[in-house]
Amino acid sequence: MKSTILYFIISFLGIGNSSFAQGDNMYPSGSSVTIPDILQLPDFPFQNGEVTYQSVHEFDADQKTLYGIALRYVSDYYKSAKSVIDVADPDNGLVIVKGIFSITSDVYYRFFGNQKSANTYLTYHTLKIECKDNKIRATIDNLRAELQANPSLGIVTTEIPIKQLISLYNQYEEIKKPKKRETIAQVNRSFLLDELDLNAYNFLNGLEPYFAKQLTDDW
Repeated sequence: MKSTILYFIISFLGIGNSSFAQGDNMYPSGSSVTIPDILQLPDFPFQNGEVTYQSVHEFDADQKTLYGIALRYVSDYYKSAKSVIDVADPDNGLVIVKGIFSITSDVYYRFFGNQKSANTYLTYHTLKIECKDNKIRATIDNLRAELQANPSLGIVTTEIPIKQLISLYNQYEEIKKPKKRETIAQVNRSFLLDELDLNAYNFLNGLEPYFAKQLTDDW
């Protein structure tokens, strides 16, 4: 039972030991869903060979004020600021967070036909907010997606660096005649990469309205 469940986890994204790579007809056909098209690989931003999201925002406020808002933002977003803040440096206006996003992505797999489910992933990352007079710079990097396990089933969590997912995506593109299971794994990979990219940009886009509201709030 555990081996079958672990096979599904590995098959979702096409990672792990090849001994789990069963044939396309591992299960008989039955009631099926339609496997969607593979999503195009997002245009991931790279710096020094690593996926790095970054944005700069300008405000009419000094460094001390912006630093205070950055701390409040971390507290509001992550709920437990003390557990995630790695560096809090008021003199240099620097806040570094070792945080986690939670995202959900559709997954498809072969089990008596084509089936659809959803996986929840924890996305580990580093967030750095640098504050100067009249502006901040936010950076997100060190992204790793971890598949949520089910302890009652004895499943070990699977941590996947975003660079590995991108590499696997590109490797699939070189396959001339991919098998069904390889295509399904690529579909799942493309959905997860799309969610990771969208989530990072949504996070950065939420900074400016938060800071602006804090600066205009009379309270």
